[in-house]
Amino acid sequence: MGRRRWIPMFLLILVLSLVMYLLSMTFAAHISTDLQVKLRLLLIFSFLVAALVLRAARPGGDITGVVYALFVASSATFISWQFSGWGTRVLNLTLDSAEGIAVAKASSAVLTVAVILILMKVGGYGRRTMFLRRGRLGLGLLIGVPSFLALTALAVLQAIDAGTTVETLRRVAPWVLVFVFTNAFMEELLFRGLFLRKLEPIVGRWRSNLLVAIAFTAAHMQVGYTDDLPLFLGVLFVLALAWGYVMQKTESLLAPVLFHAGADMLIMMAIFSSYGVAT
Repeated sequence: MGRRRWIPMFLLILVLSLVMYLLSMTFAAHISTDLQVKLRLLLIFSFLVAALVLRAARPGGDITGVVYALFVASSATFISWQFSGWGTRVLNLTLDSAEGIAVAKASSAVLTVAVILILMKVGGYGRRTMFLRRGRLGLGLLIGVPSFLALTALAVLQAIDAGTTVETLRRVAPWVLVFVFTNAFMEELLFRGLFLRKLEPIVGRWRSNLLVAIAFTAAHMQVGYTDDLPLFLGVLFVLALAWGYVMQKTESLLAPVLFHAGADMLIMMAIFSSYGVAT
């Protein structure tokens, strides 16, 4: 690959990714429901048509897989958004309890992951293209398990230092685990799993990780659980690069999901500790 040939494609894919993630995540709360439905359906339709045209014109072309992945990601986030809250409604839970928050996240993740797996199979892309494999299992466990345990221990210590009782931690711990693992798996699949391998032939290995890390960080600009958003986004960007590198190194989602879940523990342990447990 020439020194500059990757730049136009990098910028084009980055812009398309940002448009999709910013619309479906970052600015979703600031757009009316009616307009958001129209914009997101237009985006889904545009990505699908573009992918079909590219596949017909250049069968097996690298860019086809990226555009199809954009179609899949936009479809998955749309379906999850349209049917958000189905899990809490089925179980008669509300978002003012630890169970409600965990079930809401898990139900959203189930829909997102299901749509991704179905559409990728329809498009002819196997699980290996999404890092859904054992990969270098030993290395994955060596990285993932210690990072999860260390970050979880730090989260517990921080919660206790902030005045949370051990009994409260015990009561909310199962729901925190449900939340962090379903969220970590969903986000690792939705961002890195879908795109890293498909981007590598186009922009290179480390640039694919950089591109996805930028999109991932931008998709979290709307979070309300931090008082210092620039610092949070800076740390998140570094973590996103680390998760992508680990995924590429281990050839699997396992280690980054464990690492990601541990990082989420640092945030969610404190949040869940402020909620009761429904009886």
